[in-house]
Formats: sequence, C-alpha cells, structure tokens
Amino acid sequence: RYAFFLIVSLHLLGSFAQETKVYVDGEIHRIWRTTDSLVVEQRVADMLTDYWNEGYLFAGRDSIVESSVFIHRGRQLTTDQSIARLVKQGDRELDRYVKNGYPFARLYWDSVRVVEEELCLSYRIDEGPFITNDSLVFISEIKTKGAYIENLTRMKIGEPYSEHNFLGLTSTIFFLLLLLTGWRG
Repeated sequence: RYAFFLIVSLHLLGSFAQETKVYVDGEIHRIWRTTDSLVVEQRVADMLTDYWNEGYLFAGRDSIVESSVFIHRGRQLTTDQSIARLVKQGDRELDRYVKNGYPFARLYWDSVRVVEEELCLSYRIDEGPFITNDSLVFISEIKTKGAYIENLTRMKIGEPYSEHNFLGLTSTIFFLLLLLTGWRG
C-alpha cells in the first residue's frame, strides 16, 4: 500500500515539474523539466562553462524570466596563445616568486583584447614585499646544531623565504622523528 502511494506521489510530483525553455542567441535550444530553481541555475552555469571552454568567452546569461532562460553565446574567438598554456605560464611564474622570497605575490589579468577575431591576453604580477628567513624558533632546547636544522628544513637564515619549503616542514619534521625514534615500519 505504501509503495503504491509513493509511486503515485512521485508521479504526481513529476507532472507538476515546470518546463523551462532555454534560448541561446534568441533561438530555443532545449527544454528542462524541473521544479528546482537551483537545478536551473546549475545547468545554466554548466552551459556557460562549456561555451567558455569552446572559445565563446563573452557568453553569459541575459535573464531568467518566469519559465524561460535567455543566454547569449556571442561569437567564437580564437586565441593567439592557448588560454590553458597562458594560465600555466602565469602559475609557473607566480610559483617562482612565491618560492623565492615573495610569498604575497599575486597574479592579475592585465588586459583582454580582441584584435581581428583573435583574443590577446596578458597578465602582470605584483610581487609584494620581499621576505627573508630571519630566525628559527624552537619551543624546547635541542642538542642539534642550527646549521643542521637549516639544511634539513631548507630554510637558511638570511636567504629568501620559500612558501614551498615552509609547507614541506611538516613532512620533514615527521621524517626526522621517524629517524630519531628508529621506527622500522
């Protein structure tokens, strides 16, 4: 009796699902049947991401009115550089700054221009303040020389601070503890 009621209830709920028509550049593109506005929002976001990945970088949602979604795709652009390659290049350069004394460096997209159907992108890096390792502080007294600890942690006093080395301290200390305790796994 309960299973039948559940099936009938689900069927009735499905029949109340609202039709949402999706228009892309003024033409009907698809129809979604859903009662959840969050599902519609997510599907629109997914569609826009797909368009951006296909080179429609100016695609966007115009509006959602009652049961209709209006999206403009715009024209497809080619790039003078692969966008993914440019992003990786920027990430590598930013990483170089962060590893060499500029832990607060930030990458900014400087300009995005369309020149004769080609997309031209450029970025700049704000390096922020230069930071050096000025001291190593130990909570308790140790019997090891400071130079050994500096070499082990790769954080030598007076050298540029490295976010990479700092983040690796946990595994370095864990490894050192394993060596000191003679753990054999």
